[in-house]
Amino acid sequence: MRASKAYKLLAVHAAHEAGVKLPARASRDDWLKAAAENDAACELRGRLWDAYEARLRDARTYELDDIAAWLAEKSIRVARSSIHRDRQAMARELERFRWAATKARATIDAATEAGESDLLRAGRLAAGQLLFDALMDLTPQSLAALDAKQILRLIEVQAKLSTAHAQSDLLGEKLAEMRRKFDEQVAAAKRKAAAKGAAGGDAFDDEMIQQIRRAVFGEAA
Repeated sequence: MRASKAYKLLAVHAAHEAGVKLPARASRDDWLKAAAENDAACELRGRLWDAYEARLRDARTYELDDIAAWLAEKSIRVARSSIHRDRQAMARELERFRWAATKARATIDAATEAGESDLLRAGRLAAGQLLFDALMDLTPQSLAALDAKQILRLIEVQAKLSTAHAQSDLLGEKLAEMRRKFDEQVAAAKRKAAAKGAAGGDAFDDEMIQQIRRAVFGEAA
């Protein structure tokens, strides 16, 4: 949230309520710093900010006059226009979180539908798609407005995403190859033990093999 007048005055109020002592000529910035550095004042400041933001979010219950009256109870005088700007900033922030959550859910759903279990890999795919879409949607005028550094930066970001994606795939292939070799070695050891007529207690049983496999390759093994 923006550092508005209400937030600052609530922090100063918290410092006073916590018993912080400063020289008479201390500025508001001095009080703000004192509120941040004093444990009791900092805790009270957080509670006051939370209470203020709760009122900003709940527009159906608290009108601007209600919030102004709540602040006035603490000897804080703030114009309704300033409170309104705080409420608008809060609404924008909430919308940003809702949009991010929606995009995250969509990415997870798409990854699941595509059979992609690695969400980091799916995230790289989504980021690359967004960058590609942004480049494709640029008009000739927009492209002309980009300088050389900006164009190179876009290419660099796309290249890094491609490299990370390729490295992830390569690592997955190597891990799969290691699993395959592990299974082959275990099968060969079991055949050898069977040929020698080894007793069951002298050989690895299936449960022991699975435990070793999980210890080496993780739960996904």
